Amino acid sequence: MKSLKPALLALVFLFLFAGARTAEAKGIPIFYSFDSEKIVKVADFPDTEDYQLQSGEYVDAGYMFKQVQIFWIPLWNYGGNYCGYVGKDDTYMEIPKAELDSMAAAAKVTLPESPSLGLWNSMGGKLIVGVLVLAAAAVGIFAAKA
Repeated sequence: MKSLKPALLALVFLFLFAGARTAEAKGIPIFYSFDSEKIVKVADFPDTEDYQLQSGEYVDAGYMFKQVQIFWIPLWNYGGNYCGYVGKDDTYMEIPKAELDSMAAAAKVTLPESPSLGLWNSMGGKLIVGVLVLAAAAVGIFAAKA
């Protein structure tokens, strides 16, 4: 029975946090979060009057997607679409892709077919979870041999 304790403890921990509800304190997710919106800058438009808002901010091409996170570690991305990026990672403008394409053509900028989300958002969380699973498996194997 001693060899089952680490594995049983890991399972109890997993079920406790998998069953937890999304909790937020001042907009910061605590345990896990579904539908977290992330915005990344895809292309830089020139800082001219043509791309300036009334508030003084400049619009660039951005990509907004939703993300599933556990302890702020991104696990899954979904529901992405192009948008206007206004210099903040939590604010965007809803601009149709066709309009962004025409803005990009006027600025002589090419929008990528599939925008890059960055290493952390695309692979970082999956690598960390993979390492944690391998570490838990190694602990279980070594505990079984002891």
